[in-house]
Amino acid sequence: MIAEPRGKLLSKKNIAGWPLFCCVLAGLALSFTPIVIARLRTGMWTLVQPEIEYYLQIAGQAYYNHLSYISDPSVPDGIIFYPWLPFGPAVALAKALGLSLFSVGPIWMLFGGVGTSAGLYFVFWRFLGRPWIAAGLAIFCLSSLRFSALVPLNYQFDAIMRGLLIHPYGKVDLSPIPIWEWRRVVDPAFDLPFLFVQIVVISIARERQKGISVLLSGLLFGLMFYIYFYMWTLVTVALSLAMLLDSTRRKIYAQTLLIGIALGAPEVVHLFRLRAVASTEALTRFAAFSAAGSEYLPGLPWLSIIAIGLMGLWIWSTATFELTYLWSLAAAGIVLGCSPLLTGAFLHAYHWTWLMLPVRMILALIVIAMIARERVRWVPAFNWALPSLLAIYLIGGIYLTAITLTRTEDGAAKIENYARYRSQRLVPGVSPLAPDSVIAGDDRFSELATIGENQRALSGVFLNASMSVDDSMWRSRFSLNAFLSGTTDRKEFERAASLELETGLWNAPKITPELLAPFMSTYD
Repeated sequence: MIAEPRGKLLSKKNIAGWPLFCCVLAGLALSFTPIVIARLRTGMWTLVQPEIEYYLQIAGQAYYNHLSYISDPSVPDGIIFYPWLPFGPAVALAKALGLSLFSVGPIWMLFGGVGTSAGLYFVFWRFLGRPWIAAGLAIFCLSSLRFSALVPLNYQFDAIMRGLLIHPYGKVDLSPIPIWEWRRVVDPAFDLPFLFVQIVVISIARERQKGISVLLSGLLFGLMFYIYFYMWTLVTVALSLAMLLDSTRRKIYAQTLLIGIALGAPEVVHLFRLRAVASTEALTRFAAFSAAGSEYLPGLPWLSIIAIGLMGLWIWSTATFELTYLWSLAAAGIVLGCSPLLTGAFLHAYHWTWLMLPVRMILALIVIAMIARERVRWVPAFNWALPSLLAIYLIGGIYLTAITLTRTEDGAAKIENYARYRSQRLVPGVSPLAPDSVIAGDDRFSELATIGENQRALSGVFLNASMSVDDSMWRSRFSLNAFLSGTTDRKEFERAASLELETGLWNAPKITPELLAPFMSTYD
């Protein structure tokens, strides 16, 4: 397990096509398992994941109405804080191929599966210099159902035991419900490939200190402004930290910052303009740029703080300064994830934690591998034992991905919902709904009709997240939808309104009669 000289790392021989191919194949097997299951259960090529209906509704505005920009699916041409880039290309490809909007999900997944797999491989290969070791570590990360779990091995083992032994039949509780980090679109499956490539390019620029690699690192950073708010802010803080810590390469990080900020400045200006025209009540309701209830504030992630602290000491003591930027990304994620404790501004900081935890895991595996190559003697038994264990772990990841969709309560309900919608609407002889109409009724149907037939849901689980809907409009649309859906009992509506407030009001510590009163008045 001796690392090869850094000067040879860029040769074609060293990239080693077979390890990369195996890595990408494993990623595709994991990422397309839910798509194949959805096809078998519903007859549709679609993706069934948490919040996928929300992302597809946003993509639907570009698909049906205006490809050049995206907008709020609740309000015609309503503002939305997401950038166009994660949505537009996938929509354009689906339209060019004559595919339905539901097919945009598998297109996202194809990009996420290939991009994340290859990106992980190149990160490990860059710092360890051994193709098969890089592929093995990448497959290990990909196979972890909770890539960003605090202790992935513990979660994976516990989940498999529950699925195979404790509850071998019927529904299984995999709580806490996995986020499906790298397999969850648009955030972060679309983001991580760009982040991984940028890590590699920064490392190359740090080594060469001139030429196109420095320009490319800045261009990639600038591109992030048009992909995801939480990613470019994370990278901004990480580059600043690396510039402070890595004094011999300070110029590289500074140049990357300057190029990226110059390219991303128009998007920052655009975000401030959107904030200025957004509903003040909506911003407060969603706790965007405002204070939130105390129960939403994060606690200190002591495990991550201790782990990053120990790895930082090892990097400093061993002068392994090529890991400085990777360490800075993890440290920046911790700082930004805990920022509400310092600033009081909520801003849904857990998104930074979602991006930090995979980076922390990658850094930990690289450090462990570097220590092992100095202290662990390679024995022939490893040649078959380690690949065998890795194959078992990969199979376990595929199994958990499958049962998360088929045997958890939420996954099975979503599959059934898609199957019912297809049987009701996507069969010959059914008259299409009038395009760009407002539809009331069951949220489960309305969401899919919005995606499949260019509708706008009167209410729905994502109405409260609309930055174009003030509180009065929110209450009116929710109350009218409840009435049209058959809720004529006042007590029943009160219970429904309480649930709506719990999910839609991020800045309220608890639901009080004072918060319910406007809903009840609107309903009356």
